[in-house]
Amino acid sequence: SERGRGDLALMEMLGANTVRLYGNDPRQDHTGFLEEAHSRGLRVIPGLSDWPFTQMPGSCSFTGYNCFEQIKEAYVQNLRNGWLREDGTYHPALTHVIVVNELDLKLPGMHDPISFTRAAVSAIDGMLSAEEEAGMTGAPVNFTVTFAFGICQMCPPGAWGQNHKPGLNQMVILHQAMLNPQVVGYTAQNDLAACFRTRWTHSFNTQNAAHELPGLFFDAYAVQFPSTPVFIGEFHSAHPPRDQAEDMSNIMQITDTVSAMLGVSFFEYQVRYDKGGAEMSFGMFGLGEYSFRDMDYHGSIFPVWCLTPVSTTATAASLPDALAAVFGGAAVDPQALCTPDPAKVPLTASGFEEVRQLWDVAKMAIFVERVVRHAGG
Repeated sequence: SERGRGDLALMEMLGANTVRLYGNDPRQDHTGFLEEAHSRGLRVIPGLSDWPFTQMPGSCSFTGYNCFEQIKEAYVQNLRNGWLREDGTYHPALTHVIVVNELDLKLPGMHDPISFTRAAVSAIDGMLSAEEEAGMTGAPVNFTVTFAFGICQMCPPGAWGQNHKPGLNQMVILHQAMLNPQVVGYTAQNDLAACFRTRWTHSFNTQNAAHELPGLFFDAYAVQFPSTPVFIGEFHSAHPPRDQAEDMSNIMQITDTVSAMLGVSFFEYQVRYDKGGAEMSFGMFGLGEYSFRDMDYHGSIFPVWCLTPVSTTATAASLPDALAAVFGGAAVDPQALCTPDPAKVPLTASGFEEVRQLWDVAKMAIFVERVVRHAGG
């Protein structure tokens, strides 16, 4: 936000029009984030947390992969914490909600599509009941389940033929279950078929290069789901390293030519130091050595480090600049990313010293103006 590092402003500058979110905490008020995103023309696609699916005591993995009650409770909290406005309509920044990310890998896994599909349709059913309980009115957002790009041999075949396609056969059984939940042993409380017809979008994650996707997915998808929109929730082919500018340009050409394709979310914004290993290959920003401030999150204090653009040997420009060139945005100034911001430094002696060391009269004027306003002048 404007009070912090300014990530949404940076995304806007790069030319992005949508931000996909992970790690949803339904106890938090989401209004400020949604308002900031909306003011910058950014659409928001949040995803529900894994907590009610696999981690909390009494998660769906302990209730026969029937997730209705767990997800209904979580979704009601989200709706009441900013996803719905006072008049009951969805916040205008919200366009899609990811029911669950890569459930085919964890609920319980690719070997049991009946169970992971039951988890999906029961969760969707719970979300529909949550909307009713929270008093949702007006146009709804679209729901989606984001599948992994793995082959589900135990899933039913599709209209394109007997050969299984990564991600796509999972969508086939999900579609069947939304039309008739009994096929996965579930009895729905809401009209899931109507949900699929009127507010459904498919999505998947992939580390494959753009040129591989028509044969692996899109050609068959056009046969199976000619009128159902789809987007790529994670796109970044990093192994082996390749020219990301070229790959992003290729995937945007596919987006322009495949009628059902909505777009891609480049994976990912910041390097995941907490995961380590190969998972650190995807972030386009690393962390620098300057901290804007400390953040208190549920009693734990975290420094908010500045960002540094990531570069790779296979891409001439840094990853943010390569993305900006494809999205029609602006290149970043690496030095500015880790420079004290006179509009945000604390109004203290240490904040004054940070600005003084910039040797910039205009920036000092910004700081002094804040001090005067703070003093009531």
